[in-house]
Amino acid sequence: MRRSRLAGAGQTRFLWSPSTFPAVKGGVLGAGGPACQTGGRAVAAAAMVSNSDIVWLGVACSVIGCLVGGTMLGIGIALIVAGAPIGWLIMLPGAPMAAGLGWLLAQRLARHV
Repeated sequence: MRRSRLAGAGQTRFLWSPSTFPAVKGGVLGAGGPACQTGGRAVAAAAMVSNSDIVWLGVACSVIGCLVGGTMLGIGIALIVAGAPIGWLIMLPGAPMAAGLGWLLAQRLARHV
């Protein structure tokens, strides 16, 4: 009888043995033991983010972003109209500053979970 070494199976089988393709049930791979991905270890249950957490994160980010970005835009435009070029330094980073605060809120939610 010819015997061959099947790649990844870790066992010597006959050539006419069942398929080693992972989707075939009862094949050589796994050989009826636990799934390869779990390795017999228990998977810890992770806390899930609920829909209300995401909604409140969106509300908080939008409110804080509007307040910070709008304030910086308003002060910057007022200074530019008055002839002070420093207004550009206040107005231009308004949007990235508002987005950065939203990102920090999202990071806080991720740490909480």
